[in-house]
Amino acid sequence: MSHHFDQDEQDYIIVHFCAAMERLKWKEHDFRVVVVCGNGIGTAQVLTVKLRSRFGFNIMGVTSVHGLQQMDCREVDLIITTTALKESPCPYIVVSPLISEADVLRISRAFNEITEQSGGSANVFQESQGIGDTAGEGLMTFMESKLDEMEGLECQDKAMILENIKGFFENYQLSSTPFLHELLIPEHIVLDMDCSNYSEAIAAAGQILLDGGFIDGCYIEAMVENIEKNGPYIVVSEGFAVPHAGFDAGSKAVGMSLIRLENSVDFNTKTGSPIWVDYVCCLSTVDDQQHLKAFFHLVNILTDPRVKEDFHRAESPKQFAQMIKDYELKLILKDKERR
Repeated sequence: MSHHFDQDEQDYIIVHFCAAMERLKWKEHDFRVVVVCGNGIGTAQVLTVKLRSRFGFNIMGVTSVHGLQQMDCREVDLIITTTALKESPCPYIVVSPLISEADVLRISRAFNEITEQSGGSANVFQESQGIGDTAGEGLMTFMESKLDEMEGLECQDKAMILENIKGFFENYQLSSTPFLHELLIPEHIVLDMDCSNYSEAIAAAGQILLDGGFIDGCYIEAMVENIEKNGPYIVVSEGFAVPHAGFDAGSKAVGMSLIRLENSVDFNTKTGSPIWVDYVCCLSTVDDQQHLKAFFHLVNILTDPRVKEDFHRAESPKQFAQMIKDYELKLILKDKERR
């Protein structure tokens, strides 16, 4: 039976495909790095974990300042250290053990300089083929086949979705719209809420937006009605739901709120196996553009399996918000390098 997908449903399909295609544009450079820490190997291991969460380079070794003297660094591109080095066999950069945003930017610039000096591209992350070339055409063909597999998708909806996907990459002009970390601030995050079902969870997350003046009370009802009508398509990643409603359903401003549930809640409103959700991130918007960059970044961030592990370990809304900002910064750095 044919089913017409409304604009909200089409937007979700479009953003998911665009996010997947955008991720395919990146191929991380195989930089070779040694990590050095003056405070002991334990701190160096912590630093290594944080570096791997932000970059994809090849960490060839983890050592102390003394141990560095015994290492063969002829194949090393850069040393990342928490303490200044009196002597170094290759370029090095000093960072905080906790890796601040400034450190991330400085590391990125250091890799740019190394690449330029070697006569290569100035981009740390190398861009793959775009929409207009053979590889891009192959991706569009692949997406057409996937849309064909979607039960009940009308031809006009399919054509509209494909046209919007092409337009997204031809006219990605979202620089003035808010970033994800600008919407998911600590005041909009609540950890370990106890909710017994999906409607309670949506209401709890929506209440944050209501209290902030982003929505009217009817918007919460509309979000619940949306999942009951259309099913759990709002579960954009395993364990992560993004309830929303149309911008004419009581939304007053672009906003996001997030709750981490104390216990998983089943979001499957139809028949079948449970769809367990641990995070509920409500979204309000005023048009079909203002929320796209933030939502696009969220979908991309959630593809990293380390993200939810970090979210689970967050001990405060402030720490959770900082994690979001750190992961989004990684995406932004990639985008800047590409441009």
